[in-house]
Amino acid sequence: MTKMIHIHNILFPTDFSDTSSAALGYALMLADRFQARLVMLHAAGPNESPQRLRFPEINPAADELEEILEDQLSQIIGAEPTHKLRIDRVVHQNNDPVQEICGYVETNDIDLIIMGTHGRSGLSHLFAGSVAEEVVRGAGCPVMTVRACKQSAEVTPYFDILVPVDFSLYSQKALRYGLTLAHLFEANLHLLHVLDQPIHPVHYGIGEDLLMRLNPEVPKSSHEELQRLVARSSAVEVKCQTHVREGRAYSEIVRFVTEQECDLVVMGTHGMSGLEHFLLGGTTEKVMRHASCPVLAVKLKERDFVG
Repeated sequence: MTKMIHIHNILFPTDFSDTSSAALGYALMLADRFQARLVMLHAAGPNESPQRLRFPEINPAADELEEILEDQLSQIIGAEPTHKLRIDRVVHQNNDPVQEICGYVETNDIDLIIMGTHGRSGLSHLFAGSVAEEVVRGAGCPVMTVRACKQSAEVTPYFDILVPVDFSLYSQKALRYGLTLAHLFEANLHLLHVLDQPIHPVHYGIGEDLLMRLNPEVPKSSHEELQRLVARSSAVEVKCQTHVREGRAYSEIVRFVTEQECDLVVMGTHGMSGLEHFLLGGTTEKVMRHASCPVLAVKLKERDFVG
């Protein structure tokens, strides 16, 4: 049975920065594609007056907003909107944007969040954290993040979609999303399995090719398992290629995105937080910080828009 996409309400959180605005084009494109309502949400801090706030895309009167955004959509993706966009502007007083975004999702039947991320890493990320990453962990629906960079300014429908697969239940759910989106957009689907090689100290005397030396058939068997996974998961014809690489998972995924000029990465995430997240980190979050294309993160237990 062919899976269907049900996106009725899209949430676009904004703090009026260039970072958050990087995701606007994708929010507009998908709102138009699925004839969904687009909610632009700002969590105002204690020193902000909601009455005086203006969304960065708005200069004229509020009732002209839809017309402005439709014109902006035409400029961004080079096509006229297929229907009149439904846009809501919401400003809530809340000093905690993560709490506001996640709470709004629960009370307003949001199917998808699309938001910008600054892509920080290293110490700046450790001290500043990331609203986008916290939303991915806590929101009750899938989250698409868009890193502010030159490539993300060029919004196009999806031609090449990447689903990294580690054969867990999380990646199998991501595959369901990837197959459905690839079918809808008539896109090429790439499945990537990374033979994640641990890094050992030099004095261990163990090279990074230990796994290959122990079992040289691993790449072949991984390709075969990827193909079986697609056969079990898909009831539709999708152009699909399987890839197996060796290395660190997140760096190989990011490298693959660049080499293949992917338009979207769909990844499963555990959504863990607190000490567990601090100690283990997260491949999905690392990809979010560095990938040049949008990353759609899905969790096992959340509101699904594919079904």
